[in-house]
Amino acid sequence: MLLSTRWIKPLQRCMEIQKVVHLIARLRTNEDANQAIRDGLDIASKRMWARQMWKEPWGCLKCQSITARHLAAS
Repeated sequence: MLLSTRWIKPLQRCMEIQKVVHLIARLRTNEDANQAIRDGLDIASKRMWARQMWKEPWGCLKCQSITARHLAAS
């Protein structure tokens, strides 16, 4: 079911008193992802709720425009 996982924020940047972190999990199929979103996941004997990651909007890195139809290279 799980292909890979990674922390969103590197562990060396987390504070020592921090108790909750976010994890990105890659799943094998869309059905597995839908089941994780619907039913949650059991990680270390604790129920975790999943949601779909939002894609970052495309934009030009030079002019910082999100609505632009060009990229910095062009």
